[in-house]
Amino acid sequence: MPIHSQAEAQHRADRIDSFRAELAVLEREKVVVLPEESRRAIDGYHARLLADLAASFDIDTGLGQKRLSLGMKIASFLGALGLAASVFFLFYQP
Repeated sequence: MPIHSQAEAQHRADRIDSFRAELAVLEREKVVVLPEESRRAIDGYHARLLADLAASFDIDTGLGQKRLSLGMKIASFLGALGLAASVFFLFYQP
């Protein structure tokens, strides 16, 4: 299924992270243990896919990148709010 938007790409990256986390739990609880060759194939596929998605759509591929993006959004919002307030008070002088 081709990916056409940044939102779809981010959703796919999030699904990959969820899959990796769930697989780790399943292996830790001895529910399933993948052969090393299968695990390397899956990990390689996911790494290539995430690299392609990050290059094409500029998505967050890890928790650290998501935190940084959220912090930048908050900082941008506060900066815009401060700029709007300064322009308002510039023209609203008694």
